[in-house]
Amino acid sequence: MKRKKYQFEVVFEKEEKGGYHAYCPDLPGCHTCGSTLKKAKKYIGEAIEAYCEALRKSGDPIPQSRSQKVITSQINISLKAA
Repeated sequence: MKRKKYQFEVVFEKEEKGGYHAYCPDLPGCHTCGSTLKKAKKYIGEAIEAYCEALRKSGDPIPQSRSQKVITSQINISLKAA
């Protein structure tokens, strides 16, 4: 059986109490977390696969990744002390 490959942008956020929150902006509601970055990567991969399989079963298209169109950067600002 021939398989089609997909690539998605994933965001990992370090949690204050430890671990990582991971989500895929292209797939609304596709979130997970892991106690380590390695686990968060594994879990988000599994979540994306399950999400896409659910889309396929319901007859909905798998969205194109926006990663080629997304630019990320950091912006520094300065505010007067309160």
